[in-house]
Amino acid sequence: MSPSAIPPDDILLQVTPALPLPEVWDAIVRPEQLTRWLAPRVRLELREGGPFELFWDPEDPSQNSTQGCTLLRFRDQDEIAFTWKGPPAFDALMNRGTRLTEVQIRVAPCPEGIDVTLEH
Repeated sequence: MSPSAIPPDDILLQVTPALPLPEVWDAIVRPEQLTRWLAPRVRLELREGGPFELFWDPEDPSQNSTQGCTLLRFRDQDEIAFTWKGPPAFDALMNRGTRLTEVQIRVAPCPEGIDVTLEH
């Protein structure tokens, strides 16, 4: 989807790290790597329907986590998509009823390194 086709309330982030694809991919999908840069506790199973949970406050996971989120799609070293919910303070922006938002991350080699695109 081109940036101009993205609805105004969606988020599109793109970065191009000059790293090998396996290293970039592992930083996105391996719990031991995610805990190094994103959240102190991670529960992730790389299978459709498996948990994709990030805990920024492991002592009180109900307040600052993606508890209950699941993996929607997974293609090794290509794409991962999962449900997302924000903390209770952001209920007006997301977490509407039982419908969670969706995050999709795609990776692809490019001349500068690896193109990483996150769409939410």
